[in-house]
Amino acid sequence: MDIGMIAIQLVGGVVQVVRCEYVDGKVQGVPARNTAALAQAARQALAVQGVAPDADGSYLCPDELQVAAQFPSLPLPDDAITLGAACTLLCPTVTSNEAWRHFNSHRARGAFTVYRTGVAQGTRQYVSRAEVLRLVEDER
Repeated sequence: MDIGMIAIQLVGGVVQVVRCEYVDGKVQGVPARNTAALAQAARQALAVQGVAPDADGSYLCPDELQVAAQFPSLPLPDDAITLGAACTLLCPTVTSNEAWRHFNSHRARGAFTVYRTGVAQGTRQYVSRAEVLRLVEDER
């Protein structure tokens, strides 16, 4: 999961709206400040998705719950660049489709951290320029 991704987390029958963040060097779901107020709507969203009340896991969070969830600002790396800029840095001499395939293969194996900000159409994704430049060097 990307840092900043908002999900519904169900553990031991307890439902929470959470955002993926770094906590003590690990990615964890950090509950929204108003998660108790969102619990009933989150349960309904899980029911619509066909999730059993005892099926522990992380699930898609509808846009309206993401908008309603209250979190502090998400810190981004000082050298944050868009995924498009990162793709261009990583693969400057190939076609766009090839570049994205290569970029997404690195993403799938966790070669860099993706940060998400915003909700729905307003979602923006960023990576650290330094992480991408390390990949460029490794591929030389």
